[in-house]
Amino acid sequence: MKNKIYIFSVLFLFSCVSNEAVFIDKSNIEVEGNAEEILNQLNDPNLRKGKIFVFSNIKNGLTKLLRVNNTQVKIRDKEVQVFDLKNGQNSVFSFDKIFGTEVNNCRKLEGKEGDYIFDTNEFPTMETHYIIIYRIDSQLCARDIHVSEKVFFYIKENPRSKWNKSWIINKDL
Repeated sequence: MKNKIYIFSVLFLFSCVSNEAVFIDKSNIEVEGNAEEILNQLNDPNLRKGKIFVFSNIKNGLTKLLRVNNTQVKIRDKEVQVFDLKNGQNSVFSFDKIFGTEVNNCRKLEGKEGDYIFDTNEFPTMETHYIIIYRIDSQLCARDIHVSEKVFFYIKENPRSKWNKSWIINKDL
């Protein structure tokens, strides 16, 4: 019996250490100290143009890995990150990494391959795009949800609000 407890303890500790987005990790904002710069861009309509803003609303206080257009950062719950918008296709994917494998994104669990991809040509009137990383309470996975500016700011200010499906821009959700 003592051996079983020892083995399970070692396995548990090993799994915690191998998770790259684990409890003690710092987000890019905490490391780089650029929160004020990001918020200035978010709050200035002119600086917002040509950007993708991502708000993490995973409701657990932990960090998550986020890849936008091949740039990868760590984002903590309730943080906003900003990325340059490309003309044409843009990709977004939030995930955790366990044993080197990307996990905890609902797209993969639903059998959808790859990142959420949107094309700016499909949104000719939108100069800025907004994504919310949202964790469904009954699931461990997160969704990358494309929303309007109005919804983004509402959820940012009211992160515990219930979702209205009409807010979602993603066609494949």
